[in-house]
Amino acid sequence: MIRLNQAAQPQILADNGETWTAEYVRWYVNPIGAAPRRYAHPQIRSALEAETASKCAYCEGRISDVAYTHIEHKRPKSKYPKLVCAWENLTIACPKCNTNKGDYDVPEYSLLDPYLDDVEEEVAFGGPLALPRGGARARATITLLDLNRKDLLFARGEVLTGLHRLLDLVERAGGEPDLQKSLWLDIEAATAAKGEFASACRQFLASQTAARGLTKP
Repeated sequence: MIRLNQAAQPQILADNGETWTAEYVRWYVNPIGAAPRRYAHPQIRSALEAETASKCAYCEGRISDVAYTHIEHKRPKSKYPKLVCAWENLTIACPKCNTNKGDYDVPEYSLLDPYLDDVEEEVAFGGPLALPRGGARARATITLLDLNRKDLLFARGEVLTGLHRLLDLVERAGGEPDLQKSLWLDIEAATAAKGEFASACRQFLASQTAARGLTKP
């Protein structure tokens, strides 16, 4: 997880949010037919994908490579129907994290919120492995979302291996400053907010540069 910044809500939601919420609440009280899914409007989805760089807000996997993005209700709509179209309650999640989270709602062990919590201080990475550093909420988040599931560990490991190779090349290019600068641009891209698994990459980079005695030119 990395800290996310919430953008302004799309105009379509500002204009229609109250009406759409009332529609959903009516269905919630008398659930006949399919549940209204106005919150999945293409303009809302597009705004959320821009906000998250099309990554899962929880595991940071790049969703569009393998699946469709899910509109995630941080507080579950099954328990908080009046928040179904609340902009501050919406984000993007991958299908696995969204399914694992389900209707979870335990206030004393609430999941970390990447928009509100200092998540990079709460969750540490030992290589590709996510580790709780901040206590019970971090443990609950890692456990419930299964942030160390096999496929996720493999994908994280692949990205970190690529970063490791870049650092090896930086060391070998000691006498070629232009090449070093080019390599550092690639490293910056891997650790930028848009980079897949940016939090794990940032922590890996910090440990590796310290161990290798590397500094950015």
